[in-house]
Amino acid sequence: VADWQGNLTMTSLQLNLNLPPTPVQHGYALFAGAIPELARARIDGRFSLRATLSLPSQVLTLEPRLEGMAVQGLGTEQWTQARSACGRGLPSLTLGPSSPLARAVLAAEDQRFFEHPGYDLAEVRQALHSNRHAARPRGASTRSQQVAKLLGTGGERSPVRKLRELLYAVEMEQTLGKAHILR
Repeated sequence: VADWQGNLTMTSLQLNLNLPPTPVQHGYALFAGAIPELARARIDGRFSLRATLSLPSQVLTLEPRLEGMAVQGLGTEQWTQARSACGRGLPSLTLGPSSPLARAVLAAEDQRFFEHPGYDLAEVRQALHSNRHAARPRGASTRSQQVAKLLGTGGERSPVRKLRELLYAVEMEQTLGKAHILR
């Protein structure tokens, strides 16, 4: 049960929402009709949210938290055989975490790759904050989520796709590991 609180003055309104730790599976259940993977996925973990909306300034602050998320049943272990078409005909490269190419990709796209479990809530918070008035919104996808997009969810731009990516990214982190995701 979420806790709501409001403060109304002659010139402003501030609404506060506090959603206590709730099973992630319950949150995903809200999208059961739109996310076919939920029929076979086993999802553990808890999420919570603190949100504030100030009017008339229209400032929305979101502070999501995600604890202990784990996913099983999506079959990402089969993705160990996935290969990029980009390297066809080129000599085989060993792409380890310390290779210059890997370091460049991570520096540009996912600096905390070796620290997060497939999602980066600090990056999500930054994107939510900076995208409020941005003409060109910035993303918050991790490298794992990008691989999930390529191998599992496709390129459709929607919040539902991002939720699907999250499921695959978390499971991939558990089944494939960082080194294989990077390759």
